[in-house]
Amino acid sequence: LQIAKSSPYHNVRMEAFVTNRQIADENFTEALKIALQDSYEIVRRLAAATASKNGSPELVPYLVKMIVDPLTSQREDFHAGMGLRTFDAETVIAEMEKIRGNYSQWFTDEKFESLAKRLRASQASNGKDYAALLDSKVPAKEKISIITGERNACDPRALDGIYHMIANGSE
Repeated sequence: LQIAKSSPYHNVRMEAFVTNRQIADENFTEALKIALQDSYEIVRRLAAATASKNGSPELVPYLVKMIVDPLTSQREDFHAGMGLRTFDAETVIAEMEKIRGNYSQWFTDEKFESLAKRLRASQASNGKDYAALLDSKVPAKEKISIITGERNACDPRALDGIYHMIANGSE
């Protein structure tokens, strides 16, 4: 963590992040915050891709800043946008509302409304999928499809349904 904070060398900071990700101890959320603000693009991108798997609401402001900041690369923007879908939509929208005025020339009302609509739709869709994992009336084939999709999404909110299926071994 100290190396990630202080090293002047981007490759060293990247290795510090990778090592922090492997350790994933109680300091990992702090390591992600540091990495999400690093000057080296690949460190920020890796952190954005990892933030949703961590799931800490403390990371929402950092991901939102990536989304609204015009200096964010397309690759970072992609990972931040995908990551924001795993957080509560209203929390993300409230954070966007707080800082969008600082980026109003770039992050227009149209962009804000479009993203807010997509976040709400994604949350509703995921909510239906995760509820289906808990429903014994939903066919196993549909549940398998939902779980298969989680290989890429890795949304922590899916875990209750997955654990339920494991605990009720009949499926």
